[in-house]
Amino acid sequence: MKIIPVFLPYLGCETRCVYCNQKIATGSENIQTPIEVRKFLNKAYKNINGDFLIGFYAGTFLNIPEKLLKNYLTNIPKNKDLLGIRLSTTVGSVTQEKIDILKKYFKNIEIELGIESMDKEVQIEANRIYVSPKMLNEKINLLRKNNIEYFIHLMTGLPKDSSEKFLKTARIIAKTRPLGIRIHPTIVLKDTKLQKLFNEGKYIPQDLYIAAELIAKSVDIFKKKDIKITRLGLFPDLSLQKKGNVIAGPFHPAFGSIVYSFYYRNILEKRFTKEGNYTIYSPDNIKSYINGFKRINHEYFSNKGIHFTVKKGKRLLVKNI
Repeated sequence: MKIIPVFLPYLGCETRCVYCNQKIATGSENIQTPIEVRKFLNKAYKNINGDFLIGFYAGTFLNIPEKLLKNYLTNIPKNKDLLGIRLSTTVGSVTQEKIDILKKYFKNIEIELGIESMDKEVQIEANRIYVSPKMLNEKINLLRKNNIEYFIHLMTGLPKDSSEKFLKTARIIAKTRPLGIRIHPTIVLKDTKLQKLFNEGKYIPQDLYIAAELIAKSVDIFKKKDIKITRLGLFPDLSLQKKGNVIAGPFHPAFGSIVYSFYYRNILEKRFTKEGNYTIYSPDNIKSYINGFKRINHEYFSNKGIHFTVKKGKRLLVKNI
């Protein structure tokens, strides 16, 4: 589904997360007023074909005052191809009162819940308001009651996080059966509390491949529940690629490809029964992941005495030759 994004940096946010610099992450310097949003959307409509959604991102949309929320919704121009809205918000900001306001303007509503981690210590260290499993389930039940599709955003590599904590979070979230999951590793951005901690040696970011391998394990957890992965890694827009904005951490424009390289490596590991040569039959859309980013899977298995070639096939099939 096509989405026209509207970025409202920090609007509605009760706290400033230690890793957060929305102006860099979104490339948007200022909060657009409702009138400015209307003007922006009128221009955007001219360049889009087919059905689409309006997306409100970068702030906590349901946490803004009721009057302002209604003002933004009122200023969304009508369009025959506009199907509804998607918005990012926190778990705690989801209330029946705010949902009722949304439903007065749109029937089709999608919500992405920024959760990041279900570990209490990690949430506190990130300067986020604690969300317990009980609260999460209550809010998700409220969304289901109102027939609202929901997505969940997670992060790995936060202060006080660990592989065990992240995978535990993934298992908790998988049980809630969201429509989709977006995951990215923690990046140290300029002008954040995390940059200060990094400069003081109090925070060490994840290695690129370690982060990718860990997230690949969570991808397996979600895929087993038929939960869609909507994005892996931060979108590499010009603002993030500008020199000096990313201080440290596993930021890479091909992060998703690296994750899936590890995901399929884990699958192959179970199918290679012994050393030797193998032929792998693979659909074209996963062939690059089988080989691995920069052919890292060939190097990895070669060190184990396993060599393989990839040929086109309707499904993933591994044969010893």
